[in-house]
Formats: sequence, C-alpha cells, structure tokens
Amino acid sequence: MGFIVAVVLLVLAVVGGIFQTVFARLLGDEIKSWLPWIVERLLRHAVASLPKDQRERFQEEWQSHLDEIPGDIGKLVVAVGFPFAARGMSGILSRTGERYSVKRLTKRFLDLSVSTAGLVFFLPLIALVSLAVWSETKGPVFFRQECVGMGGRKFYLLKFRTMRTDATSAAGSEYATEVDNRITRVGLLLRKYQLDELPQLINVLRGDMTLVGPRPKR
Repeated sequence: MGFIVAVVLLVLAVVGGIFQTVFARLLGDEIKSWLPWIVERLLRHAVASLPKDQRERFQEEWQSHLDEIPGDIGKLVVAVGFPFAARGMSGILSRTGERYSVKRLTKRFLDLSVSTAGLVFFLPLIALVSLAVWSETKGPVFFRQECVGMGGRKFYLLKFRTMRTDATSAAGSEYATEVDNRITRVGLLLRKYQLDELPQLINVLRGDMTLVGPRPKR
C-alpha cells in the first residue's frame, strides 16, 4: 500500500509540475501580448491630459522616444512616467504670458518620467534601506538639507540619514569627514555606494531639481 501511495504522489507531482510549467508559459505569453497595449494606453492617457494644441506634437515626440527604448518591459517602465509627466507639463503649457522652450519642456518630461520609473524600480531597495536605517538608530529615515535651487528658491533636499540622530547637536553643522564616529554602520555602506542619494528622485519628481544640471547649493 505504501508503495502505491508513493507512486501516486510521484505521478501527481510530475503532472502538477508539467501543468505549472505550461500554465506559467501561457501566462507569460499572455502578459507579453498585453504589454504593448498597456504602453499605448498609458501614452494616450498622458497625451489626452495636455492642451489640445499640443497633443499631436507630444504624441509624436513621446512615441519616437518609446521606439528607442529596447524591450517591452523597458517601454512599460518609461510609459508609467508619462501620466505624471503630462500632469506636470499641462500646468506649464496652459500658462499665459510665459514662454517655455521645447528644450525645457522636454527636459522636464524626462525628469518626471525617469524619476517616476526610478522610484517604481527601486521601491524594494528603498524600502529595505529605510528599514535598515530605522532599525539601527530608531530615528528619522530621511535627512532633510535646506538648499537653494533655480531662481533662489529654497527647498529641502532629501537623503537617507547616514549619521546618528544627535550628530547635529553633538558637532554643530560640521561636514562629515572620512573618519567620523557620527556616521552609522549602515550609513557607511550607503555613502560608499551613494545609495543615500536615492530619495533625491522625489526632489526631481517634485521639480525641486533636475537630473542633469548644477548641484543645488546649501
């Protein structure tokens, strides 16, 4: 009896494995066939939120940009940022009495799309780093540094906190040195691989700064 049960279980395991493999392949093919449609819908939805006189131009420009991205997954990651980019650009394009160059609008579009895609892509890593920072010192995850952007506008630059919570009170506003006992163990790792700057994607998304340009001054 035990031998028969073992054989039955073995057969069920083999059949189940084959079924799982076939189902996973069919599901993968189904998802792959849907990706171009999802990308197209994201693009159409983004363009529809722009002023009517600008839709055709940006439809062509964004479609051309998509065509340069390799792979369906890559196109999807970029397309996710389209609605956010269009929302930010719509307000700029609708303003009267101000002229905005195509170069500036394109740069803002790239900032919005890349920062959105980057936040989505790095979300698991951001969550893991946030947990590591909090678990070591039980304090704020982010460090906010007041900076000055374009036109003298002040904003708070976001970084992962790499120092102890009492670092400022202990040494005033001194810059960190290579050998600094205020830096935490997690902070050393973040600084080494520049992971402490990942939250700046939020600043780019908000328009505080741009991906390519001079670094904001303190």
